[in-house]
Amino acid sequence: MTALRATWLTWRIHRFEVVFVVALSGLLAVTAWIIADQIRGLGLSDACWPRTDEGFATRACDRMIERFWRIADQAAPVRVALTVAPALLGLILGVPVVARELELRTAGLSWSLARSRRRWLLARFLPMLAVAVVGLALVAWAGGTLFEALWLGRHGPDLTEIAGEGIGLIARGLAGLAVALLIGTLVGRTMPTVLIGVVVLAAWGLVAVPRAQDVLADRSTTWQRDGSWREGPSYLRYLDDGMFDASRPGRAGEPGARLDEDTLSRDIYRRLERACGDAPDDGGRTRASRTWEACAQPFWDEEAQLATYRWRYVVPRSAWTDFVTLDVAMSGILGGTALLLTFPVVARRKPE
Repeated sequence: MTALRATWLTWRIHRFEVVFVVALSGLLAVTAWIIADQIRGLGLSDACWPRTDEGFATRACDRMIERFWRIADQAAPVRVALTVAPALLGLILGVPVVARELELRTAGLSWSLARSRRRWLLARFLPMLAVAVVGLALVAWAGGTLFEALWLGRHGPDLTEIAGEGIGLIARGLAGLAVALLIGTLVGRTMPTVLIGVVVLAAWGLVAVPRAQDVLADRSTTWQRDGSWREGPSYLRYLDDGMFDASRPGRAGEPGARLDEDTLSRDIYRRLERACGDAPDDGGRTRASRTWEACAQPFWDEEAQLATYRWRYVVPRSAWTDFVTLDVAMSGILGGTALLLTFPVVARRKPE
């Protein structure tokens, strides 16, 4: 009965926030699902790769990829919304739990009627936590569905979108809820709490998390041959690229000796000359010219040159789980610390 009474009281006091979070979560989930369904309906598969100078594997694949990019452009605002959603939903639900009581000056009466402030806080907080978990889980599922579809076009999330799907999104949202709860308890005003919460969570997501990701990226980056994307989605962050002669030693950690454009052209010409000889001086009208051109064509093929010489320094997609684990751990530390600090602050807070 106590739990039901607390839930009913939470609904009466915070029904606007609850309805807003549920509606926003549902809208975002439906939008992401519709876009993902449109992408799946294209029929893209691994059979459409690798790409050549003339296009993808077939003309049908070319048409599908063109439609895919149009849909992917429509998905861009949804991807931004998925990244922002955790902090926003957490703030909306966490801000009024204590801050509104203090702002309306009803906290003193509520605390005097409660057995303890700890129980009072739990009774107010747990229903909002349940709403947050449901809303965040719905959005997290939608984000995962969308990104899974985008990977069909080799255009999945990067490291800036760790909190755009799955458990990373849920953890960020719950951290935002706890941070808003603590700030609201300290400040005692709803609007200042919102503004301070936005600053804190923005600094956390745009400064603290990327710096931690950079440390992990230093241990996760690897050189990959350019063109490996044709074999499947392969990287999360692009850091550097270059042309290398893998047969010659280079700097530690690189595929070989670096080449510039002039060196590359001279090397290609030398290999072509060794393989095909000098070009016949007959204006390309004789059989000898056609034979020489057929021999030389692979050396002039830009894609063949890049696949042979150009490499990319990237964070591979296989490291995604490591970055999700890092993000969840950091969100857990932030949210857990904020929540633990809230209880003693509430116990000592003087009602205004």
